Amino acid sequence: MKTPRVNAKQLKIAEKAAKVLKRGGVILYPTETVYGLGVDANNPLAVEKVNQIKGRPDDKRLLVFASVPEKYVTFTKSARILAEKFWPGPLSLVLDRNPDAPETFLPDYAETGVGMRNPDHPLCQALVQTFDGVITSTSANRSGHAPGVTVDDVLAQLGDDAKLIDMVIDGGRLHASPPSTVVDCRGNEVKVLREGAIDSGYVLNVLEE
Repeated sequence: MKTPRVNAKQLKIAEKAAKVLKRGGVILYPTETVYGLGVDANNPLAVEKVNQIKGRPDDKRLLVFASVPEKYVTFTKSARILAEKFWPGPLSLVLDRNPDAPETFLPDYAETGVGMRNPDHPLCQALVQTFDGVITSTSANRSGHAPGVTVDDVLAQLGDDAKLIDMVIDGGRLHASPPSTVVDCRGNEVKVLREGAIDSGYVLNVLEE
């Protein structure tokens, strides 16, 4: 599993962002695919802000990433193979929630399932080094709209609700990219739930090698 290199500037930005997350704030940040909206996924009020910004139902699924995913989810054999091959990268794995995870941890994809991601972006890697918890990794766009590729695009699309964002991290113009591919790795059968940046056929072939 490769690890993107993180420099001192990125760590400094991440430290400021971590403080915002800890007090229940919302950050706008770049990933290797699209701009994301991040909050502490263990903070229900912060999660409500994200849903308000995006204009989407509170029960709709949110992907997350964490410094130590094993604290929150249980990896199957298939999940470990895919994580080793594609993480960090635009692949999200739906896994069973760990019974020892905090009760407030955001449920996703099913009562016991969580969509876990490991973004391939130095800023995201800096965030997981500085914030000991779980961060939402949902695209920064209105529900049903395509994500913007610049901060200005994103803020314009979000309109007045952009005022709920407490910190904006400008990563410049991102290359137009599909969101992450989502694969359900619970149980014995692996299922592709969303086509995305990594071809699902390639993902499934890795498991057959």
